[in-house]
Amino acid sequence: MEHTEATGVGPSARYGLPGCLNCGPVELHPVFDGELQNFYCPLCGSCWHLELGFVARVNPDTCPGCQIELVCRERQGLRAGR
Repeated sequence: MEHTEATGVGPSARYGLPGCLNCGPVELHPVFDGELQNFYCPLCGSCWHLELGFVARVNPDTCPGCQIELVCRERQGLRAGR
């Protein structure tokens, strides 16, 4: 029987993302708001949308239905000093 070593490749690496634009090489997690797929950074709480080679920060107000919507809103409030 041949043994093959498994390697752990994070979700964002499968999409060719280098990491968070704020935090650097951090593993981003794919999230879905019912319409678009975005990528969540667990360190800074930012979500990023990748399309046509461009990356943009996602405003949590535009993502009703996302599974981490409450976390994004909380983190956005902390960044704004509320």
